[in-house]
Amino acid sequence: MDDFQALISSLGESVVTYVGKDRLQSLYVFGDPGDMAAAIELGLAENTWEFQQHAIDKLIEIREMFLDEVSISYRFVTPDSSSAEATAARQPDFSMV
Repeated sequence: MDDFQALISSLGESVVTYVGKDRLQSLYVFGDPGDMAAAIELGLAENTWEFQQHAIDKLIEIREMFLDEVSISYRFVTPDSSSAEATAARQPDFSMV
């Protein structure tokens, strides 16, 4: 595993730890080593403001931890927010959840 992949893996583990495994339905973390950028797609167990606010607060903490290493973006996804083709093409790894 190269250094960037290790960084992405560490980022994913931090999301699971800080947001909480019980609050996540799905998690997909990917990045571009050329830009030193990472993107996080979170599927929350409940699509409520409380769950979103908790996740946002924790993602702010995570961004601060990784500030000098990688630029981080995130978005919330629901089963309806991505097409079946895109989901199949990405083959996200949910093993961290």
